[in-house]
Amino acid sequence: MNRRTRSTGDSLDLLLDTVCNSFGGVVFISILIVVLLNLTSAQRHVTPPLPGAQAELLKLQAGARIRQQKLKGLREANRQLNLVEEQFVDGGAQELVVQLEALKSARRDLESEHAKVLSGIADGQAEINRMVQDQATLERELQQAQADLADAQRVLAAELTARARTSKLPRQRETGKRLVAFLLKQGRLVSFYRVEVGGRLVLNNEECQIERHKDGSLSVAPRAAAGLKVDPNARRLDDVIKRFVSFDRDAHFVAVVVWPDSFAHFEVVKKAIVASKFEYQLAPWPDGEPLFIGQSRGVQRVQ
Repeated sequence: MNRRTRSTGDSLDLLLDTVCNSFGGVVFISILIVVLLNLTSAQRHVTPPLPGAQAELLKLQAGARIRQQKLKGLREANRQLNLVEEQFVDGGAQELVVQLEALKSARRDLESEHAKVLSGIADGQAEINRMVQDQATLERELQQAQADLADAQRVLAAELTARARTSKLPRQRETGKRLVAFLLKQGRLVSFYRVEVGGRLVLNNEECQIERHKDGSLSVAPRAAAGLKVDPNARRLDDVIKRFVSFDRDAHFVAVVVWPDSFAHFEVVKKAIVASKFEYQLAPWPDGEPLFIGQSRGVQRVQ
């Protein structure tokens, strides 16, 4: 209310200033016309003004009086408005107006903060939606991976079924025959013994070497490039069979020590042993471990 009243008072002041300036201009023009008429010539002091000029002057004087009356009325109206403002607008109302403006400003700040919060919530919801989509994608990929794994397991089972072969486990039996050792390493078959005249078995130094250890024990190892090179894909077994012909199958059985690099070669050696009608014994041996020589104890079991 205070602001509206003051705004109205300011407008009236401006109107009064405009009217006063207009009236002053009219008076100034009138005086200027009179002075010019008096100074024009002496004749004009004697000769009365023309009827048209007199009429114009009277008209201007009448307009000036009317404007003076309007100006007086406007000043009185302005005075009355000031009195009304003093009666109705007190200090408490002005304080309320200030508080109202402060509340409006606080409300605008709250609305701005609310908009920021809503924007943050929207961004958070967008992030949640993205995470949900990523999770759904991962679940689909997991399901696909599980399906691929199941397919691979079925293919593997089919491949194992196609490649597997059934065989009977070898039946072992006890024997009282003497052991004849062969070493199969790096695909070469080496004989530990050789047969002398009269059937006596002696150490085959040409193919084997003996090493004495600090504790007095002995170990044997095949010599490099010694013995027979076995072809794991060989179809003829004649060369391998010749390694056993000097021994007596009724008195001896063959024990083959096989290192990991020669298991494929052992299949050929085993076929030659079976073809020679020898009983045999398989002794897998790990790499890096010495093969000690000792007296065999207990009952020997062969296939």
